[in-house]
Amino acid sequence: MAALLEVRGLCKTFGALAVNQSVDLTVEANQIHALIGPNGAGKTTFLAQLAGDIRPDAGTILFDGTDITGLPAHRRAHLGIARSYQVARLFPDSTVHDNVALAVQACSRWARSVGRAAAGIGELNEPVAALLERVELAHRSRIPAGILAHGERRKLELAMALASRPRLLLLDEPLAGMGVEESQATVALLDRLRRDAAILLVEHDVQAVFALADRMSVLVFGKVLASGDPPTVRRNPEVQRAYLATSGEVPPC
Repeated sequence: MAALLEVRGLCKTFGALAVNQSVDLTVEANQIHALIGPNGAGKTTFLAQLAGDIRPDAGTILFDGTDITGLPAHRRAHLGIARSYQVARLFPDSTVHDNVALAVQACSRWARSVGRAAAGIGELNEPVAALLERVELAHRSRIPAGILAHGERRKLELAMALASRPRLLLLDEPLAGMGVEESQATVALLDRLRRDAAILLVEHDVQAVFALADRMSVLVFGKVLASGDPPTVRRNPEVQRAYLATSGEVPPC
């Protein structure tokens, strides 16, 4: 069976800086694949190329066997790829419900309803309620998104990403800034989501990654240093040396 996502030889440079250097990576259906590495390793740039926000200089991106390397972001979204960002992109003055309603509207027959507010379309209420229940935000649906706690904002962004019913979620540091309880709850949520979508996860919380991921890749200075199941990667001497040299942290044994 072909991988859901297959990346071959992806390269991206900015001036003299080689951010991604011939990166190979695969993600299977319903798999959580973690991409870890020190700051500046090129992880976010890699995700941006997969989502279509940045065009690679070389290499190929295959999604379910189709070459999507040259497709714009909106075409990739229609194929089933959704992305979150390091900083949640929300409408802070709108309610939690209305933020999700806008995402649902964009993926529905109402997408071309010019001038019609998502809040006024009753048919959106049921899918919105289901998404908020799924990310455990139903009890916060009527408050402005701008007053949510940090962890709740990340959950709201995830609900908006799920509105398109993606087959692949690209998540950029979904646990960043969370306390222990928030992090544990989000890890449990991501673990449940794998039933419906594969997840490529960029994350600095190494302990959470090792508990959650089926497979992982380590990116250092734009290159994949190691890739495999978590126990194999954790024991890799090069990975441990790279973490010591660049971040002072060794993945837990």
